[in-house]
Amino acid sequence: ALQKGNTLDYEADEDLQVWSDPHLLITIIRNLTDNANKYTEQGAIRISAHRDGSELSITVADTGKGMSPQQVAAFLGEENLDNIKSGSQLGHKFIFDLTQRLGGVLSIASGENSGTTVSVRIPMDPPPPKNQGSD
Repeated sequence: ALQKGNTLDYEADEDLQVWSDPHLLITIIRNLTDNANKYTEQGAIRISAHRDGSELSITVADTGKGMSPQQVAAFLGEENLDNIKSGSQLGHKFIFDLTQRLGGVLSIASGENSGTTVSVRIPMDPPPPKNQGSD
């Protein structure tokens, strides 16, 4: 971030806890932050997390160059990645897939030259135990 002249800050309650796979969750946050830094120069990147009902909402927002509607659709898995001219196609698919593995949902608000905000929502609590049934 310093090399590109970006500031990086975060906001989350210190007592915020979530039941999740920590390795997948940190991988998602790291990749979103890396993407924000890659496409932002002399700007700001903000990571925030808060509880929203039964879900954890994590947001990574930047003031970078933003994404086209086609890039957003590809990131969200709504469009064939072959048509998108971006070096981070596999990274986007990776983030989308990891979010789904956590039972989460990804959303993006972006406009070209106006920055990008990516939100990840995952369940706060463990899934209910599977009913074993009787033989």
